[in-house]
Amino acid sequence: MTGNGKKLRLLIFATLAIAVAVGGAYPLLLHATEGPIATNCDCPYIWSIDKVADQNEVTLSLGQQLQVNYSVTVSARPPDICSPTVDECVNVYDTNKDPSLLGTACVGESPKTFTYSIFIGPYCECGDYTVCNTASFVTCDTCTTGCDSWSIIVHVPCDEGCTLTPGYWKTHSKYGPAPYDDTWAMVDPNGEDSAFFDTGQSWYEVLWTEPKGGNAYYILAHAYIAGVLNELNGASVPAEVESAMDDAEVLLDEYDGNPESMDGLKGKGAKEIRRDFVDTAKLLDDYNNGLIGPGHCTE
Repeated sequence: MTGNGKKLRLLIFATLAIAVAVGGAYPLLLHATEGPIATNCDCPYIWSIDKVADQNEVTLSLGQQLQVNYSVTVSARPPDICSPTVDECVNVYDTNKDPSLLGTACVGESPKTFTYSIFIGPYCECGDYTVCNTASFVTCDTCTTGCDSWSIIVHVPCDEGCTLTPGYWKTHSKYGPAPYDDTWAMVDPNGEDSAFFDTGQSWYEVLWTEPKGGNAYYILAHAYIAGVLNELNGASVPAEVESAMDDAEVLLDEYDGNPESMDGLKGKGAKEIRRDFVDTAKLLDDYNNGLIGPGHCTE
């Protein structure tokens, strides 16, 4: 052994002798480990956040709103190298909310989900829009942050065409007296002479039947006929009007056996039935008169 090797061996023996004299065992400090040696001092939980909604792309009419349901979930896990002692709780925020604080979540609740609903829209101009918002958390000890965003693409088609009232359509059939509007020919199968449900009357006859005494069947029938003809004529139909048209078809078909009976509708639920007729007719009248939708035509 060289002189240097001899000195190294003597140094090791001297170190071991001191350790035995002091601690009675070989020191563990000679054991090698991979990575940093961690302690439990100020070791934080690791938090994550996930934001989702029940919509990611929608189409709205001008003036229409839509309810969107969101959920924000925060989760905590301990790190792999230590036992956490801090950041046991976080405050959760969302840019959709005012105030923005959704609440607080702690490790014992993890994962914790916050839910809420908001309306998107209405829009006053047609076009494409993006509704983007962000949920975030801030840990209560170290102020560590995290966030997640969700975007909804909103399409607002431009209105096309224009609408006309029942008064226009009743006078512009092939029977006059005003000039013929060939939109009537698009009503299947026989234009204005087509059977109107099972009333025993044609579309033309129903349109010319006065709703005596406020007969709800004919009030709705007039609004419905004008709405159908306006759509056939190229007028765009907002979603709420399309829904009302569907409702009108159900009502007009269900009570078409004897429309005149609507004058004296009595019995259980009579008021509710009449209200359904009148409310549906009101929305369709608003459309035909240009209060909603693409607007009224200049005849």
